[in-house]
Amino acid sequence: MKLFVFPVSMYSHKVMIALREIGAPAELVPVNPLAPSPDAEFLKYSPWQRVPILVDGDAAVAESSIIIEHVNLSQAGGVHLIPEDPRAAVAVRYADRVLDWYLITPLRQLFFEGLKPAHKRSARRFASAHEQIEDTFGWLEGELRRSEFLAGKSFSMADCGAAAALNRAATVHPFGNYRQLSAYFDRLRLRPSFAETTRYADEYAAQNPGLAAAIEKLDVEQFAIALTPL
Repeated sequence: MKLFVFPVSMYSHKVMIALREIGAPAELVPVNPLAPSPDAEFLKYSPWQRVPILVDGDAAVAESSIIIEHVNLSQAGGVHLIPEDPRAAVAVRYADRVLDWYLITPLRQLFFEGLKPAHKRSARRFASAHEQIEDTFGWLEGELRRSEFLAGKSFSMADCGAAAALNRAATVHPFGNYRQLSAYFDRLRLRPSFAETTRYADEYAAQNPGLAAAIEKLDVEQFAIALTPL
């Protein structure tokens, strides 16, 4: 299998963490979909220039959750990130969708808004994104009072997305008094799949200093902009 990733992308991290948890070997192919001339092989499989995308034999599979579902079904034994029980599987998919829409989406909004020239940034968009992140933190805090992991007693696809999103969120929107959430993130950080994925991303950022500088600048500036009167 071959997995095309943008190494600083949360959706790419979500899939990389999942594949490492499952133990599914895949060749990681780093691409920058924001580059003026993306990799030709990448465009062959993803003409819309979206990552991640998995190539498994003759199949090209897009969208992070669908990729994880595909790999999960391909495993005859071992770790499964989506439960076989239908109701438990629905709980995992629900939590996964909540994170994609209400945590990763506003985090991406902060990222791309922060990369704009200062005079083109929208204080309203920053404030709206922070409000949505805060609402999602509250939801997560309640869910985590019931179990060690997000959608049950076992690590699942939902936790892969949470690990990727919370790693970014921790740098731009502090957890504050959400004690369950903070402890959960500490547990996620101890998993080898998380450590290996973040190390891969850090190495890529170090090799691309312009990108790393843009991300660092976003983390510093967004708070002041978010508090600017609308």
